Amino acid sequence: ANAARRRTVVSIYEELLAADPANEEYAQAVASLYRKIGDDPGRDAWLIRRARNTDLPAEIRSNALRTTAEEALAEAARDNEAGRREAAATLAARARQRLDEAIAISPGSLACHALRLHGVELEVAIARARRDAPRRTELEALLSRARRTADAVERAQRTSERTDEY
Repeated sequence: ANAARRRTVVSIYEELLAADPANEEYAQAVASLYRKIGDDPGRDAWLIRRARNTDLPAEIRSNALRTTAEEALAEAARDNEAGRREAAATLAARARQRLDEAIAISPGSLACHALRLHGVELEVAIARARRDAPRRTELEALLSRARRTADAVERAQRTSERTDEY
């Protein structure tokens, strides 16, 4: 009965979001309700649809992707610790793909770049544990490029902040 009520509330919020799609308070409520229902795949699909909605501002779209990537990385870390390397590698790669998309939408999002670094570091650790030297080498090169890009974004933000002070 509670799950049915939550689904009803989700549908009400979705109607509200249809009228005001950029309302983050409503969006966070929907995401939270999906979690309470225990429908993580539904929540993930809902966030992906939100990220693909080009009528929304770029920051909202990239944040939706970042949220799905965070969850995938958390699950990948749990799988890796439990020795489920294949599942962990798949989830980490999915998270990286979503973060790449989020960065394409909002290239200046330091949060997305930082999370991407964390994800690639996890992928390197998984490749090391699997003794997959070619994949590890490939991922370490990607990690190096990702660090340079994240550093450049951070420098640009610091420069912008200093300029704003004057």
